[in-house]
Order: sequence, then C-alpha cells, then structure tokens
Amino acid sequence: MSKQLTSCVWNYFTVNPVDNRKAICNLCKSTLSRGGQETKSFTTTNLVQHLRSKHAVAFTNFQKESKEKKDTDATQSTATIPRPATIEALLDRKQPFQFNDQRALDWNKTIAEFIALDVQPFSVVDNLGFRRIMAKAEPRYKIPSSKYFATTLIPEIHTSIKNKVRGMVSSQTSMSFTSDAWSDPSVGVALLSLTAHWITVDFQRKQAILAASPLEESHTGDYLGGMLIQILGEYNIEKSAVHVLLRDSGANMIKAARVADIDSIGCFAHTLQLVINDGIMSQRAVKDILAISRSIVGKFRHSILAQQRLSDLQESLGAPNKKLVQDVQTRWNATLAMLRSLVEQKQVLGAYGTEHELPNLNANQWTLISNIIDTLAPFEEATKEVSDSQTSISVVLPMLSMLRRLLDRQHTMSEGIQTM
Repeated sequence: MSKQLTSCVWNYFTVNPVDNRKAICNLCKSTLSRGGQETKSFTTTNLVQHLRSKHAVAFTNFQKESKEKKDTDATQSTATIPRPATIEALLDRKQPFQFNDQRALDWNKTIAEFIALDVQPFSVVDNLGFRRIMAKAEPRYKIPSSKYFATTLIPEIHTSIKNKVRGMVSSQTSMSFTSDAWSDPSVGVALLSLTAHWITVDFQRKQAILAASPLEESHTGDYLGGMLIQILGEYNIEKSAVHVLLRDSGANMIKAARVADIDSIGCFAHTLQLVINDGIMSQRAVKDILAISRSIVGKFRHSILAQQRLSDLQESLGAPNKKLVQDVQTRWNATLAMLRSLVEQKQVLGAYGTEHELPNLNANQWTLISNIIDTLAPFEEATKEVSDSQTSISVVLPMLSMLRRLLDRQHTMSEGIQTM
C-alpha cells in the first residue's frame, strides 16, 4: 500500500509516475529524491529544502499552510467541525499578483526563458492562444507586454548568462575556437559567430557560443578581424589562451585571423565542399545532368496535378510514396539527396514521361548519376563524422586517407567524373 501524502509540501510537488522514489517540483519541474529506497523510509526533507532555496514565496506559503494544517488537525482531534479557510486565504486565491510579487516574477522569468530557448518572437506573449494557456495555468498572473520582454527581461537574461560564460572562459589557459560569417538576405541580417571549445580538468569537453554579432559593414578581413578582437576582449580572453581558430577557407576569414593575430586552420568539411564543387559539380557532363534533374523536380513542385499523378503512379507501381527532393545549389549534400530521390523514382518517372511532357535523362546520364551517388556517399559520411560535436581534429588525416583509397578503387566510374 502506498504511503499517504499528508504534508502540505505536496501542494508543490508530484510523485514521479515512473519512479515513486522521486518527486517532481510543480514550479520548476526539477526532480528530487524522496530520501529513501522504500516507502517506509521516504521523507519530505529534500522537498522542503528545495522550496526554501529555490522558491522563497512558495516556501513562505508552505509554512503558512503547514501551520494552518497543524492548527486544523489539533482542532479536529477534539471536534468534528472542519476549520474553514481564512478570509485572507480566500481573498489571496482571487487577488491578481502585484507586479513585484515573487510569483509574478517567476512567471516572467519562465516565459522569457521560453522565448529564448525556443527562439520565439517577442510577440508570442500577445498571441491569443498563449494568453488563454496562461489564464488557465495561473489566472492571477498578468502577462507583461512584449516590449517589456524585449527591452528588459531578455537583455537581463543575456547579461546574466554572458557573465557566467565570461567567468568560465576567462579562467581557461588554452581554448580552440570556431567562427563563421553568414547572411540571410531575406531578413537583411548578417552575423559573425565565435564559439569557444575547451577541456576541463576532469577531461570533460565544453563549449560556449560567445557571440553571434551583427555585421554592419562589408565583410572584409580587416573588419572581421576587428570583430574577433572585440569579442575576445569582451570575455577577457588573452591571445595566449587561443590555441587555434577553425574557420572556412574564404580569403576574408583567413585575413581576419591574421588581423586578430591568432593561428587558424581551415574547416575540413568546408574543404570537402570545395573539392566536390571543383572536382565534380563543375564538370560539363555533371552540370547538364543537374540542369535536367532540377527541371524534372521543378515540374512536380509547381504543379499539383503532376504531384497527384506521380503519387498515383507510385501506388500502382509499388514505389515509395515520396516527393522528389529539390536541391539547394550551394549545398552539394542537398544535390546528392535530389539525385537519390530521382533514382528511387526512376521507374515512376519513366511511366509519367510516357503520358506527359517531361525532361528526359538518357541511359548514359542515369549511369553517371549512379556513379556520382557512389562517389559522393563516402564524402557525405565523412562530412557527418567531422561535423559531430564530439569529433576532434585527430580524425581528419585518417578520414582523408580513407577517401583517397575509396576513390582509387572506383575503376568503373564514367568519363564524366574520372578526372576528379
């Protein structure tokens, strides 16, 4: 039989449904031990300590509720008439939180963290659905304006986190860094990122994004180098603590590292991309295939009727019911995905081509597509491997050797890619 939960602390906790030896805080969702391995040894000490240290207002309410319960229990031991809630308690349950009430401040912080962690727009707090959820969750809480989150709470969280990160990285004697500059013309934003990587004394890998700073000038090496110096200075990182900077092979990033006077090396994944673009994608036979392939995919992406007929043919021919993949010309792995989708639907496309006008790939081109896929597959695996967050530079030389050996063994490659 389960032990009855009589303490008022259970107004703020719930027994973990998976493991009854633990309890979940209703306020912050932390999981805490109940202090024993068996029901008879469970206590509420950890739970009370958690309220005291993490939720001061809730702890005060808990003390008040515990006193009321103790008084009620004492009364009930001599009388059967239950003690009614006090007028003050009833009013408190209806009264809206004051702006500086700790409970309101806790909700403010929780919502601000939600915006930051899930990359939500500040305007999410103005959405009707969100306000309905909050009205159900805590009717006494009034949500501040989106401007308050944008100009006060989020900047406060940013400053707090930045100070913590500064404390961690400024004490390190050797760190590696990764940096990249990119832009999104659709929203008119260009950013320079800088991430620090280090190993703790107990050999735990750590990393922290130091900045994703907006770029307001032309992305010259001098300008980017000055930005790197500025970011390192904001975190009190001495140049002597910079082991190496990993960057792409662009001339501006190479110069930026020189301007910042820090050692740098090129990103292996980016180098692989350059090799593929220069060695395969730039060849005339491959370019012709990609142009036809994009026309085929484009026909189905821009016609609902074509999509529906393709789906019908897939079903009748027993082919996978999938859409053709549209590539992104600057991403070779997206081009690889497009070619794979075409090969997978080759029979279906042939059947569609007998009914409707469709750009055609000849037999030699289909063979070349298969060879391209076989050639790029190891590069895809290598890119995934070196892009993993736990990968180190020690994998680069073995990976390079493996790629060379695989390419040397591909003797059946068509003339279109033999020159790679």
